[in-house]
Amino acid sequence: MNKVTLILILIFGGLLRFWQLGANSLWKDELFSMIEAQKPIFEIFTSKTWFFGYNPIHYFFTHLALYFGKSEALVRTPAVIFGLLTIFVIYKLGKVIFNQKVGLLSAFLLSISPLHLEYSREVRYYSYLIFFSSLTVLFVYKIISEKKKNIWVILFALASLFNIATQPNALLVLGTEMMFLLAWFWWKKNFLGLTKKIGRWRAQETGVITGIILISIFLGSVLVKSFGELFAMVKFAPAMPPFAFLTYILINLSVVKGALIVYLPLFILGLIACYKNKKEMFFLFFLFMILPPLAFYFVRPAAVFGFHIRYVSFIVIPYLLLISYGIDTLLKRRVFVFLAVLVFALLSVQPINAYYQTKRGDWRGVGEYLIKNAKPGDVVITENYYNKILLDYYLEAQKHGIFIKTAAESFTPTKVPFRIYFHQHDYSLGVKANPEGLPLVDNEEIIPFDPDAKISPMYLFKSRPIWFWQEGEAGFFENEGWSVSDFWGKKVMGTDSLTSPSAFISYKIDVPVSGNYNLYANLRWDGARGLLKYKIDNQKWSAGFQPFFGEKGDVVFKWRFKEAKLGSVYLKKGEHTLTFLNQKAEDEVGRFQNIDYFYLTLNE
Repeated sequence: MNKVTLILILIFGGLLRFWQLGANSLWKDELFSMIEAQKPIFEIFTSKTWFFGYNPIHYFFTHLALYFGKSEALVRTPAVIFGLLTIFVIYKLGKVIFNQKVGLLSAFLLSISPLHLEYSREVRYYSYLIFFSSLTVLFVYKIISEKKKNIWVILFALASLFNIATQPNALLVLGTEMMFLLAWFWWKKNFLGLTKKIGRWRAQETGVITGIILISIFLGSVLVKSFGELFAMVKFAPAMPPFAFLTYILINLSVVKGALIVYLPLFILGLIACYKNKKEMFFLFFLFMILPPLAFYFVRPAAVFGFHIRYVSFIVIPYLLLISYGIDTLLKRRVFVFLAVLVFALLSVQPINAYYQTKRGDWRGVGEYLIKNAKPGDVVITENYYNKILLDYYLEAQKHGIFIKTAAESFTPTKVPFRIYFHQHDYSLGVKANPEGLPLVDNEEIIPFDPDAKISPMYLFKSRPIWFWQEGEAGFFENEGWSVSDFWGKKVMGTDSLTSPSAFISYKIDVPVSGNYNLYANLRWDGARGLLKYKIDNQKWSAGFQPFFGEKGDVVFKWRFKEAKLGSVYLKKGEHTLTFLNQKAEDEVGRFQNIDYFYLTLNE
């Protein structure tokens, strides 16, 4: 009967985790994992990622999934499998430490845990971290409870090694467990006896240990350097007020805020009963739940802002075990246990449903839209290099003849009209389209992707067709006092009006068809306030313009990296000359003028 119950729990947990697994696009962190997982296996195990350090285990299993395809459901399946394995491991923990009823209760609570459900459905390493951490707890219990410890020491070392190679936070797990083991053996006065037994290991056991040592050297050589770099960046900075920190952890380990009324008393009851009946495991669970969160609360990598439960998600294991033991202690009759299970299931319905309804930025939708609507020669601009490589996972720009670049990168478009699609994405709550945050002006259309998403909605800003484009660093035929400068890794044309007053620079522009054109320019510089004029062919000079500034009522905008519409002009088909002239600055602040790029759109 108990085996049937366990199988039913695993099936139920599997249904929750596989349900609509591929319905939503991969999101930002998942896309990063996919890019890393596509590397050759040897490279996965011998090199660090360019952003998150060294964690090859997660990328290795994701790499294996890629042999079967790139669909979202397939690449998320390894996380589901490790999630289901963790349900089985927590069952074993509850059974061997307490009793079978506690094992089944723990397995059920983990199967419906919104925290575990979320991380069991993402291409990220937290599902693996919780699994390997639960394994190490099981092996620690076996070490202290069984006479033949050799095999459990081996398995503990191997599981800990895999855990650390999954996510650096696993060092907190290993440190806590080693502290407990050393204290336990010292208290039991059995530490010397253990070392003597290890010294008498047979040839087979020695061979296994030799293998572990070789694997440790292989993984450890990169791990040590990676952790050294990680620790060099840590900072002492409490993440939030202590009471808010404690409340945040308890709510996330439970289901919702209201569920604490049920979860917390049972947890405290289980903790007391554990102290009374299983003192050694009480101390392990207590340390396990206290030390890692506190360590990450006070000392964390400088790149990590605040605190998130995922960093210590493994503490859900002792938390649910103790709650289950509290239920077992309080409710002896089976009917009451069933009622308790029903209460927990009902408490989980709303948060699980809310999780399924939660949407993040639709990277897949952006890629599919561009593949369908953008033409060869069109340009997609992202806000930074990170977003560029993530978006290109779905877009495969080169394959479709589309250029993808950051705003700071140069490009040479084709001689036929093209459009710019500016991709705007910010990993925040309730972000709205922000045209003012882009260099692009006069967007023809703004295309939203999951605008109601709770986390990081994104937008495409579609430009009007561009008939002529000129990067500032090339193609000038006449100039006086202008030079090429290196700015943000790209070259721009610039001049200093104090040393070169009235300097001018001319460009040849080839207009493909006759018509009334709009002229735009991005005159980007760090704090520049220079004043410019322009003229086309032998026409009169324009009025002075200052694209970095603008006024709205009594508000004067500060300088910004933004284009300016300089004006409209009728141009016949053929070659013309566009000339920019600086005006002498009145002070040091406004002395620089620079041309990043300019372009023409046809005013139809």
